[in-house]
Amino acid sequence: MWILIGLVALLPVAGFGACGVVLVGGGILIDRAGAGQLATLGGCPSSQTPHPPQGVLKDSSEISVGLPISAVGCWEAYADDMLARDVYTYYISRESLADWRLEETYAQTMYIRLANKLDAKLLVDVSIETGGGSIGWGPTRTRIDISICRCDPELLKG
Repeated sequence: MWILIGLVALLPVAGFGACGVVLVGGGILIDRAGAGQLATLGGCPSSQTPHPPQGVLKDSSEISVGLPISAVGCWEAYADDMLARDVYTYYISRESLADWRLEETYAQTMYIRLANKLDAKLLVDVSIETGGGSIGWGPTRTRIDISICRCDPELLKG
């Protein structure tokens, strides 16, 4: 279902995906189907997210993917007392995450892309950093940022 903000008429948009925002004569057209996509992730923070081993959730937010928006998802930030290298090893280990397939990784930057083995459109990006996190996090060894969406894998290629 579409909601129109700023205009009184709905205009059909050919080829527009399942959710998104379209500028129409100064107004914004918002697709409420995005809420349904979040439900398939188990909300935000997502119940589908492969959580870090000892991670404590510190922050989360809904995100949108693509312009025009073609998917919604969730970003989550965790603090973990494990060393960054150990967290990275956990995420790339087949034994640790049996339901996920490693799609891409860069050891130098500790970036990881995972795809769910049962649902190839359920994607996770993981970024691991050494040290402190944000103001108010207190002492922590490692910060883990995770983005999860159910979206077209081609959409996320750089």
